[in-house]
Amino acid sequence: MEVLIGRIDEAAPPEPYITLLADPPGQSLYRSLGFVDSAPSLGMRLPR
Repeated sequence: MEVLIGRIDEAAPPEPYITLLADPPGQSLYRSLGFVDSAPSLGMRLPR
């Protein structure tokens, strides 16, 4: 993740909007990397 975030920092325009979906077991990892909750937004999917 740190390498990917570094690549985004190098290539993206200033202040990019970066999102991801995190299941509860992974949330602490993403928070430790600087991600914050996107409330009130909620990830959704269309099962098929």
